[in-house]
Amino acid sequence: MSTSAKNTPGLAFLFFLAMAGFGTYLISSGPLESSRPASLGKDVPQLVREGRIPARLWQDPFRLLFERLATGKGATAQAGNRLQPLLEEIREGAGGELRVLAVMVSTAPYAEVEERRRRRRYAVVSALSEAGYAPVDAGHIQMFVLESREAAKTPPLPVPFEWYRRSEDPRGRVLLLWLDEGAFVSSPVKQLADLISGLFTHTAPPLRRQIRFNLIGPARSATLRRMAQDLDNGHRADLDRIRRLGLAGLHVVSPTATLPDERIYADPARDALQNRFNVARCRQAGETCITFHRLIHDDRIVLSQLLPELNRRGIDKGNCSVDGDCPADAEPGAGIILISELDTDFGRALPEIFKAQFCGDDAACKQRVRHYHFLRGIDGKVANSRDLGLEGAAAGSPDPLATLAEKEMPRIRRPVGPAQYDYLRRLADEIARLDRFWRTREGRGVQAIGILGSDVYDKLLILRALRPRLTGTLFFTTDLDAALLHPAEYPWTRNLLVSASYGLRLAPDIQTRTPPFRNGYQSAVFHAVRAALAPQVPAALDAAHARLAASLPALFEIGRHGAIRLPGAGGFDTDSLTPPPPERHLWRAWTLLAMLAALGLLVFHQWRPRSRTELMGLAAGCLVILALLALAIVLDEQEEPLYLWSGVSVWPSLVLRLLAILLVIHFVRQALVSLERNQCCLSRDWFPAMASGDGSCADGIAQRDRVAWLGRLIPFAIIAGALTWYFPKLFPHVHIVVPVILWGLLLGLWFAMLRRRFVGHALADWRDGGAAPTTAQDFWQRYLQLGRCRFRFARVLTVTLVFQAFIMSVYLTFGLDHLPVRGEISRVISEVILVSSEFLMLFLLFFSVDASRLAILFVRRLSRDRFREDESAG
Repeated sequence: MSTSAKNTPGLAFLFFLAMAGFGTYLISSGPLESSRPASLGKDVPQLVREGRIPARLWQDPFRLLFERLATGKGATAQAGNRLQPLLEEIREGAGGELRVLAVMVSTAPYAEVEERRRRRRYAVVSALSEAGYAPVDAGHIQMFVLESREAAKTPPLPVPFEWYRRSEDPRGRVLLLWLDEGAFVSSPVKQLADLISGLFTHTAPPLRRQIRFNLIGPARSATLRRMAQDLDNGHRADLDRIRRLGLAGLHVVSPTATLPDERIYADPARDALQNRFNVARCRQAGETCITFHRLIHDDRIVLSQLLPELNRRGIDKGNCSVDGDCPADAEPGAGIILISELDTDFGRALPEIFKAQFCGDDAACKQRVRHYHFLRGIDGKVANSRDLGLEGAAAGSPDPLATLAEKEMPRIRRPVGPAQYDYLRRLADEIARLDRFWRTREGRGVQAIGILGSDVYDKLLILRALRPRLTGTLFFTTDLDAALLHPAEYPWTRNLLVSASYGLRLAPDIQTRTPPFRNGYQSAVFHAVRAALAPQVPAALDAAHARLAASLPALFEIGRHGAIRLPGAGGFDTDSLTPPPPERHLWRAWTLLAMLAALGLLVFHQWRPRSRTELMGLAAGCLVILALLALAIVLDEQEEPLYLWSGVSVWPSLVLRLLAILLVIHFVRQALVSLERNQCCLSRDWFPAMASGDGSCADGIAQRDRVAWLGRLIPFAIIAGALTWYFPKLFPHVHIVVPVILWGLLLGLWFAMLRRRFVGHALADWRDGGAAPTTAQDFWQRYLQLGRCRFRFARVLTVTLVFQAFIMSVYLTFGLDHLPVRGEISRVISEVILVSSEFLMLFLLFFSVDASRLAILFVRRLSRDRFREDESAG
């Protein structure tokens, strides 16, 4: 039984369904959900013995500790008694090496700080696992309370701790201590000496020589500065107490304090801890060897990696003089906005460091680098807090018949309560106003915005506020965090530049079994702990510090599928702590595309063997696209990277624009051929005298016009594009009259040429009855004359030229949007293709309008006019 072809899906439709299904299977990524049932933890009594608290390895140790101390009676006394069993466990390990890892963390009662503690514990536990250590009790965490030597002045210090043993050698042990950094801020050296003395004073000297104490901290630069000040203010006696204990070593490793040395020490060359405490100064036998290592780049180095990247994207300080003298004809520098935290040393220092590096002594440049600040915790979320601004907004609900904009108004928080949303909205308004002012005065608006802070949630809120207002602006920040990569945040974090000492993953020789982390600080802590657990600790720490110093901070751009690492001026550093992106085999893919293109041309030739012109045009188009892709591959590492689906590369859009250019050329050519063929057929059927013996048109469209139109179009596209796009950039904004005069001259010359060389080309004359034909043949011949390429192109180019002049007036009025394309060559190619595609799309639009208008006028006059019979036709 046969089936009607009308009821059968077409081949194209079936191909579309197949590709859609394959694409869904290939790229779909649904959310991960667990089937684990909810815990009834509060309803099930937990048996707590000897200071043991039920806890998994990924839980926040201090959150569990504070909950136990707040709810459990006598928990503090039990924890204090737990110190003696801990000292006995230390003494029982005689004959084996004991590593002590003391990790400093903040215990502030904020959600982001709690998440930071969870991340630190995950990084430390992962490093211990990769070093071959396993937890003795993975289901509990223990604690003790250390009494200070001056109990009246200093409260007791609760310390959560865990035990780990080496899998191959049970005698190799690690005691993991979690220290509240807030208890060390006032006098970190003294508190550290009290801790070490309280743990090891009563230990036998031979056992002390097997104990190596590693302090992973301080966590903040302020504590590190205080530690350096203590050593200069009479706390050397506390340091001598540690030395006299005769431990195998005290190694202070700071993986998270990022302030530069000049902002921590009065004299970095003399006071820097890494210079005062190293193996070379440990000369006296029997004393504790104290070393200090900083395993993270400071903020100055991290920001210095951003400056060349901004220059590669055309964002510089302009050509004003070094002493700040900026003449009237000088090109102004880029407008840059810096937004930083007010309540941290980190946030206060970064803008000053950036200005010093970007501008130097250029006063004019510093005036164009504006700085705004905010207080951490923009959302105002703290324990037991209420969103008063949202409650007040909800009180004034709009009318049910109100417009959509009015219905959205109650969701805007009122300016009350702890949340700072209203400050952020007004800051966005201020920056948008400054952008409009700079565009109007200088032709260049805000080109880059730096968000410099330590709270990733604040960064996301600032991006949400500013992205919609400044769509063409480049955003940059420091410190990579997985929260920036979440798909829900992509509309605001896309193309965000991030400079960081560490990525989410370390080099394969350091991190092997652990999955990528949540932020770069986890990677830094992991790296520090791995070095502290090495067999030869001082040498390993020196090697880790040397490797860090030899590598530059990594530069990332947020894409659709994650953070894409960008190469530096010399490509990727092979010995970097952050691994380079995987090999993409671009030339192999290009070769495959070239082979597919050649195969397609062969198939097309076999399918239509007589279409030589079409085949040559298709081959030329394929060669142009392949040439652009080859150039993209050549520029991949030095300039704009080539990524198809990540959203960080301009090359896919350029390929599509180039394809649009080729399609416009093809469509216009096909339209000309179709119009000529149609006119020739009508001439042959209705006016045989106008057709030659072989059926071609004798007085119709000249055959050479089908080729000559391209030669007329390309020079005009170059001139129009240069006047529209490049001239406003070549002349300073104070000389805005120069492009206007040039456009006036061009329009005047063009209309003068139309009067002399294109007489009778206007459709208005024919519409109004001018040059009315006396016979039908004259009427048809007049229609053919108006449809010739030279007349049609004269009309289309005139309208396109006027429209381009209007576009340039808009650019001059509101300023040009900056294209943050990476590299000068890539930027020029982007601008050329962008201007060409816009011009040709306009040309195609007006070409279609002109063809339709001519046809409409032909029909109207054909139905309106009366023609006398041609006497010579009989």
